Amino acid sequence: MKEEDLLFKQTVDGFASEKINTIANRMFGTIDKNGHYDISQPIKDELVKLPKFKKTTFNNSVFCVVNKPGIGELVFKIDYEKNTKDNVAKATMYLLENLYKVNGYLQDTIKTKIAEYVSGLDGFIENSYKEFNVSVKWETGADDDEGGMEYVPQSKYLLAQKAFLDALNKLTSDKYNAIYEDYFTEKLKVINGLGSDFSKAVLEDFRSEYAKIEKFFLSNKDYKALSELLDVCVERNRLLKAPIGPQEQARYEQEKEYFAEIEKATAVFTKKAEDIRENAVEKAKNRLDEAQKESVEELSKVVVKPVAEAKPEPKPEVKKEEPAPAKKEPAKPAASSTSTTEQPEKNADAKSAEKPIRGTSVIDRLRELTNKQSNFGEKLQESKETKSKVKVVQPNQEKESINEESILLDDINNVGKELQNAKKEASDELIAGGK
Repeated sequence: MKEEDLLFKQTVDGFASEKINTIANRMFGTIDKNGHYDISQPIKDELVKLPKFKKTTFNNSVFCVVNKPGIGELVFKIDYEKNTKDNVAKATMYLLENLYKVNGYLQDTIKTKIAEYVSGLDGFIENSYKEFNVSVKWETGADDDEGGMEYVPQSKYLLAQKAFLDALNKLTSDKYNAIYEDYFTEKLKVINGLGSDFSKAVLEDFRSEYAKIEKFFLSNKDYKALSELLDVCVERNRLLKAPIGPQEQARYEQEKEYFAEIEKATAVFTKKAEDIRENAVEKAKNRLDEAQKESVEELSKVVVKPVAEAKPEPKPEVKKEEPAPAKKEPAKPAASSTSTTEQPEKNADAKSAEKPIRGTSVIDRLRELTNKQSNFGEKLQESKETKSKVKVVQPNQEKESINEESILLDDINNVGKELQNAKKEASDELIAGGK
């Protein structure tokens, strides 16, 4: 799989929870039956045309921002590569979308490829800015008294999709919470009743997390957040690899028992979630004006495909990246709402502390990294909350806030990379320990 592709980890509810979260987080893309997330081409085309402000750089990447009424704040990342042998370079632009779980306690940054530009090395950076409509200066637009970039009116799909998602979320959020109540209650009942080492570890983890965040992230009767928190605790108390030895085999059988016990409740939840969305789609469209409704109808007919590779003129011989061979996972059920991506911005599990399987230095490293990423996430949330409380923000203050959030976001992503490596080391150590 290529780096720009996002594939959610297989879930026992058939990605039902992830699809609900794309609505709750007002995300532009959709998830197909295989868990692949992408954005339709008409929206990608408009994202390219939006005027963007360059806010910061990090290594070979540039971060840009758009913040406009009706669209909100959008963050873009442009990665640069150059091939000195062939005298060409490539710039790839991604949209970064935040996917929050447990009311913001857990956060994924979803990175979706929007477009790419390939050309000769001479003046490449400046030309890429023109291609992606990036400004290095904070410009004042005629439609914005507080300062900002001139709004591009040819954003009908972006505006229509945002309005549609707002309407869809209002129509479905309470209904989704009602089915999450039944689903969470059944899962917790099973966990309490099993009495296995696995279920006890999950329950202890859940109670600890609940006590830690109850006052800040868990509102009264928010069963969606409770269900997501329980799923995270289930996921991080599972074996990292296929069982080796009698102890691991026993633990694996306990995991299988849990998923078998909740199978019926999961099927009911999945079906109800699908019905809620299907029944709300047309109602949400009817809340839009005629032009927006027409745009949403057009988007629904577009087949979502990953963005094509750019073909420069004249075409140089540029070695394309081949998809990495898919790794075979052991045949075991997965937790119901944990997502993962094939890029640095990923893994909701990493936002909270990993449960150690053995008291090794590698596992200690896992805990250190997850705590570190959690701290960065909390600082990012504080930065956004501080900015939202300020009624009048000067352009310079806005730039400083954007720069700070970008650095924190990149810190989270870098720790995410280290987490993946640490998890692999922990997995290898687990295997070695069982031999």
